[in-house]
Amino acid sequence: MPRLFFAVETPEHLKAELIRLQDSLVQEFERWHPVPDFKREKLENSHCTIRFLGNVEAFKLERMVHEVRGAFEHAPVPRFDCALAACSVFPNRTHARVLWVGLTPEEPFREIQRVIDTGLAQAEIPFEADHSFHPHLTLFRFRERLRFPADVAFPNISTMAGEVMEVQLIESKTLPKGPVHTVRARFAITV
Repeated sequence: MPRLFFAVETPEHLKAELIRLQDSLVQEFERWHPVPDFKREKLENSHCTIRFLGNVEAFKLERMVHEVRGAFEHAPVPRFDCALAACSVFPNRTHARVLWVGLTPEEPFREIQRVIDTGLAQAEIPFEADHSFHPHLTLFRFRERLRFPADVAFPNISTMAGEVMEVQLIESKTLPKGPVHTVRARFAITV
């Protein structure tokens, strides 16, 4: 069974800002005692996950793609520019497992999620409804829960923007060298 999720790929020129952010945060982490046990997210796979599905039976894939495509045609989402917002952590600063940077504006990402969810419901594909969806890009994962000192401030972020033009259905395979992502379908965002 393929392991699937819907996502918006990070606009290419925003990746340079993400690299700058990662480098700045690594310098900060290296001043800590002890240095946190962290893993940089590989930015060539950088994306904003809109809806994670997990394992989906292969025979359901064609109908799911058809229904989601139909949902986008019925309720088109206009192209929009997104920008990086503030950094934060999941689940919180005293038990951090993931450090991420938000995306703004949030509403177009939520609209994309609503359209996808409509198509999934029509295709009878179960999904876990998450009412606290925050569009974000992961920068780091911590191997152990990390307590961020109260005086640590996250770096400033550039205000440059990138255009969101499509949504992708991605299959993820976990291999010894890390995850491999394959785009299984593309859904155009209208002009």
